[in-house]
Amino acid sequence: MKDCIFYFEFNVDFDGSTEDGIFVKKAFVIRDVVDFDIDGDCPEWVFNAAEDLEERYGVHDWGSSPSDEVYGIGYSSGEVKLKNIDKLMEKWRRVFIKNFGADKVSEVVDVDYEYDDNDYYIYLKTVELLDNA
Repeated sequence: MKDCIFYFEFNVDFDGSTEDGIFVKKAFVIRDVVDFDIDGDCPEWVFNAAEDLEERYGVHDWGSSPSDEVYGIGYSSGEVKLKNIDKLMEKWRRVFIKNFGADKVSEVVDVDYEYDDNDYYIYLKTVELLDNA
């Protein structure tokens, strides 16, 4: 049994160029996940949710950087509008609550990480933020 980190990096573009854009990074933790083979195929419900949410909010590019310590689901997008970021993250959170229960899924937090950080590092930063909230 391992924990899972779900994180998303949004590149919000204000004027059509990436030079003036900002990065918004959010994450939440799912505790004690059983039989969740993220290194092979994700469960079908993850793909179904991604397909549905992409249609409504914008492309989700896979951005996970695997580690042995935790399962990781990471995405990035330059298409999600700033006003929809919190709504999209809450919808993703609800997907995991439906499949694992509310007691196992944390709140969404703003987390700062670098492009090349692996899933475990992002998980540790997220847990620290949740513990200090």
